[in-house]
Amino acid sequence: MTEPTPETISAILRSNDTSPEALYPAQIGVFCDDCGTVHEGDYLVNDLTTQPERFEIARAHLRKQGWSCTEEADRCPECAAAEDPS
Repeated sequence: MTEPTPETISAILRSNDTSPEALYPAQIGVFCDDCGTVHEGDYLVNDLTTQPERFEIARAHLRKQGWSCTEEADRCPECAAAEDPS
């Protein structure tokens, strides 16, 4: 999913669409399993987006920011670098 523009967000917030497919912003927090650092951000979801899918939306964004997000753990950039054996 590409990053929405401010215009897209504005249009979504003004929309009267109440269908289950209608997008809306939801705040999702991901915690570093090593140091406890938290990243909270608003992501576009809809009523059909499951909780695991919502977390994956946030994790996909955080991976671009240097986080290591795997099935085993979520690690902030600093902790991810400390785990990297190279």
